[in-house]
Amino acid sequence: MQSLFELVEAYREEIHMEPRMELAGKLAEILAPELRIFVIFRVKPSLADDIMQETMKDIFTHFFKFRGKTEKEFWKWCYIITRNKTADRLRWDHKSLLYYPEEELIQLAESIGKEAHTVSLEDRDDLRQVLKMLGKSAPDCRGKLWDYYAVGLDYDELAEVFNLSYDAIRMSIKRCLELARDLYNGLK
Repeated sequence: MQSLFELVEAYREEIHMEPRMELAGKLAEILAPELRIFVIFRVKPSLADDIMQETMKDIFTHFFKFRGKTEKEFWKWCYIITRNKTADRLRWDHKSLLYYPEEELIQLAESIGKEAHTVSLEDRDDLRQVLKMLGKSAPDCRGKLWDYYAVGLDYDELAEVFNLSYDAIRMSIKRCLELARDLYNGLK
């Protein structure tokens, strides 16, 4: 099986329509599930399909603009398109703003913070409260923390996605974590 970047290169070089469409299908099978996670934690679930359709269309329509030479650069480029399409939709329909299923976030916190242990019911309620407060007081922080810890974007990728410098995104993540800790400590 070809790696993602081998598919990207093959798609770039293919000039015949039928093999190119086959390669596009293989690329879409790899890209769509990952990018959908990125979208679904930002908008109401009912909008995710529309945003994904627009995102995939843009990726393949503007494929010729991708100049990267690595798989990491390709993912970054795809995430930027996804972020832009999501932002476009949110500007158009601000009622669909930032949706985060709390259970998924709590499960993520369990897997990150406690290794193989589970979060106690009391801690789970506290975490749910912190997520709600963070979503209301600093929804951008919630998104950045999600992208960093759950999606796995590094500072370079986040800087590109949020159109910030490396140091600005690094400090933003640090401040967001401090805010989340302060909110948590305020519950105690």
